[in-house]
Amino acid sequence: MTLTHEFEKYRKEIPSIQRIMELENELEEAKKKNELHEISERMLRKERDDAQREALRSGADVIEIDARWKDTASRLTCCLNEQDRLRKNIENNQS
Repeated sequence: MTLTHEFEKYRKEIPSIQRIMELENELEEAKKKNELHEISERMLRKERDDAQREALRSGADVIEIDARWKDTASRLTCCLNEQDRLRKNIENNQS
């Protein structure tokens, strides 16, 4: 009788055991998905950080290029002014 009683008790617990196994499987799947999301998040953060660094470099490049342009424009203006002065001197000497 004890064996029959134990068997009956186990048979009644089978759905609970199956449900526990299903939940354990679901938990493992959720853990795997979470790991994948964490990996994706790290990759996206790295891409974002790389893009921010590139934007900062580009911003610095724009500032440097603008400064070079202003310097070149200033030197060109000086050259043109000097050329104009020399032209006037030549004209005055020829008169």
